[in-house]
Amino acid sequence: MNILSIREHPEWLDAGARLFDMAFGGQNSYELYHDCIRASISTDSPLPRWFLMTDGKKAIGGCGLITNDFISRMDLWPWLCALYVSSEYRGQALGTQLLEHATGEAARLGYERIYLTTTLDGFYEKYGWERIEDGFSVLDGPSRIYTRSTR
Repeated sequence: MNILSIREHPEWLDAGARLFDMAFGGQNSYELYHDCIRASISTDSPLPRWFLMTDGKKAIGGCGLITNDFISRMDLWPWLCALYVSSEYRGQALGTQLLEHATGEAARLGYERIYLTTTLDGFYEKYGWERIEDGFSVLDGPSRIYTRSTR
């Protein structure tokens, strides 16, 4: 499996938008992801960044690094978002590889910490994430906030 940056491989833009739409779809989600990823390709800003895991032919997972994940704590960033691995590829620690890749990219960009928000309990702790507090998400209401050192 290979993890690539869509910023460096813009030919994967449509595949990324389709993957995230399929995983987290809602009204206009394909358009939302397509526009977010398209804009991330040409910006001079270090964020956002979108990553895809591929099997060489198709996108099988991905995640992003963004400045805010629809959560009230806008003073914290970068946020890991949209972590997803296709169901037929689960159980192979590919999600762990995506988490490590995003953490490494955040470190490379000079960030000392990385954050995520979730309604899950007990999952991210297994991978070195520490719950710091709750915030309010426009998508889910109260939502757990986790952090992790990039070192």
